[in-house]
Amino acid sequence: METYKIALGDGVVHSFEVVIYPHYRQPSCRYGVLQDGKPVASLSPDSQGFLHLCQNPGNIGGEVLDMLCEAIELRHPHRIPESMTDRE
Repeated sequence: METYKIALGDGVVHSFEVVIYPHYRQPSCRYGVLQDGKPVASLSPDSQGFLHLCQNPGNIGGEVLDMLCEAIELRHPHRIPESMTDRE
């Protein structure tokens, strides 16, 4: 489990714990997102490795979810095909 802190421009910081499920198979969600130990969202990579929302029981806002997805993608770049990361 990894912890991600997402800071918004207004000074609000959200802390999430992200669980990566090792035996991932589509259409299941690969990442579980917890906040204060409770499930608040789940994410799944598309065919190019970019994350998308599967479930959002915590009603996390779009801006926060986008930032969280970007942070996870940066932390796990090997999940994104090299052809997508070698843009110049």
